[in-house]
Amino acid sequence: MYNVLVPVDRNRDRAVRQAEYVERLAAVGEPVEATVLHVVSPSRFERSGDVEFAAVDAAVAAADLLSEAGVSVDRVVGDGSVTNEIVRVSDDRDVDEIVAGGRKRSGMVQVLLGSTVHDLLRSTDRPVTVTDAASGLGRGQRRLLLPVDRDTNRALRQANYVLGLPDAAGVEATVLYVFPHQD
Repeated sequence: MYNVLVPVDRNRDRAVRQAEYVERLAAVGEPVEATVLHVVSPSRFERSGDVEFAAVDAAVAAADLLSEAGVSVDRVVGDGSVTNEIVRVSDDRDVDEIVAGGRKRSGMVQVLLGSTVHDLLRSTDRPVTVTDAASGLGRGQRRLLLPVDRDTNRALRQANYVLGLPDAAGVEATVLYVFPHQD
């Protein structure tokens, strides 16, 4: 079973694109189990116990699309720091991949990806797929960038991740060696 975490905000279109990616992932390989997670940010003055999953339209849309496609879905509401909660849930559930929704904007990396995705990429050792309007499994060849450094174990984990993908035969992986910063 391939285990995927789909953290969604309140943007329905972005959540549906994330779910469509997972749906295609399920169609090309082994069975997929998904956790759709909505994190209540502390800035909203609510706690997870005060927010019903069913009240978050984007989360419901993603979960329903996956359920209709035959993907086993767990619906979860968490609270606290969004990035920390995503990392905690991904670790607790030992997910194989996190499928995050990116923004399509020009400018700096943080603006392009969104601050949450940017923080997530820096905070987890798990593979993160960032979807946008143009991305999607089953739409041409899937290309992955694997940044590696001197840490052999991390490089091997990344290689094993690619080899373990349900659609590994259709993946083009580019390995990018990142030289240590020298002052």
